[in-house]
Amino acid sequence: MDVWHTQELTNSVENLKPSDQQKATCRAISGAKLLWSFLEGIVNYYEYSSNKTHKITVSDKIEDILDRYIEDLVEEDILIITSKIISIMQGRLVEKDKIDKIDLIHQEEDLILDSDKNPYNIYLTIKNGVLIPSAGIDESNVDDMYVLYPMDMRRTTVEIWEHLKKKYKLKKLGIVLTDSHITILRVGVTGIALGWCGFSQLYSYIGKLDIYSQVLNVTKVNIIQFSYFNGLCYGYRDLEEIMRIRGAKVDHSTLQRWVIKFVPLIDQAVRKTKRPVGKSWRMDETYVKLNGKWIYLYRAVDRYGDTVDFFLSEHRDKSAALSFFRKAIRENNIPEKVVIDKSGSNKAALDAINIELDQDHTMQIFQNKCLNNRVEQDHRFIKKRLKHMLGFMCFKSAAITIAGIESIRMIKKGQVRGANNHLSTFENFAMIMTA
Repeated sequence: MDVWHTQELTNSVENLKPSDQQKATCRAISGAKLLWSFLEGIVNYYEYSSNKTHKITVSDKIEDILDRYIEDLVEEDILIITSKIISIMQGRLVEKDKIDKIDLIHQEEDLILDSDKNPYNIYLTIKNGVLIPSAGIDESNVDDMYVLYPMDMRRTTVEIWEHLKKKYKLKKLGIVLTDSHITILRVGVTGIALGWCGFSQLYSYIGKLDIYSQVLNVTKVNIIQFSYFNGLCYGYRDLEEIMRIRGAKVDHSTLQRWVIKFVPLIDQAVRKTKRPVGKSWRMDETYVKLNGKWIYLYRAVDRYGDTVDFFLSEHRDKSAALSFFRKAIRENNIPEKVVIDKSGSNKAALDAINIELDQDHTMQIFQNKCLNNRVEQDHRFIKKRLKHMLGFMCFKSAAITIAGIESIRMIKKGQVRGANNHLSTFENFAMIMTA
């Protein structure tokens, strides 16, 4: 069972005006956590916690399980319960040695698409209005048993909702029964919501404009599926959809304006509190898409993987490399050694800087692909976040957004002074911005 806690957004969040006072900015904005979530790339507007129970048996009652393992709930929480424990408590179990699985599928399905060429015993079926393989029969993590779909999922969800609302004296509470299954013709497992209560499952875009300014006539979005997405990357429009779960009207353009306005303040605060990096740097550049064309993100980490600095450029040449190294040295002092790849422009930039330095303070330059693996591996976290943005439309927006992502990444690495390992990344972020 999982619980998500959120901070309440004000109804007028779209009308908030940025403050000129830097420190007051992130304190005043009720959407600061949402902004941070976009930069980190996961739905950490939500505080997510898991509750592990004992091994559920037929004799257990759902109310007793909830009372025992759910310590506290607050307004606007969403409680996510795996449907399997409901099935077990309902006695929806069949011993494997008493029935063939194919016969059980035919017994459970409402509609089946048979195939005489099916080596995997996976049958496309409809069960309780859901298109699902094998009528939803589950045989994982339960010894010698098949677990069937729970009965009366709607009634069960409402009963849980009413029980918890009464116990914790809540007005707003969401309940979701979830399951996961393989999908025909697709690789991997898909998560689905089987039952819900406490919030609307659909959001209508009918009458709104699409990205081409055309009026939408039929579009409705199933937002309930977002309720158990965690650890995923999102863009502005995805976070707008997620907020519909709470009924919060946060337009994607509002999020974009927040990024442009507040990321420079975040970058400034992180640089001000950033710990000194090591004297051995690994430098490399990676690609970022701008208006369908590639531009270049110069990055460096030290031998321990801490971020040294970053620099976005439309060109990949000596001038761009020189600008990056001057910025990195200005912010972090002169390193003793720098490891780069076989790039001639990077080597030329370092040679040019060495000429300007005293002989006792020149940098050692190593061109070694293997030694540079650390920075190349570190690129993955940034590129993973950028991948879901599908490119940028203007250079300024790209530079500011990347600065925010890099800043949050440095906080996650523990590179800022005063960070507490016992606090979440967002709590450390909030502490820095309100110091």
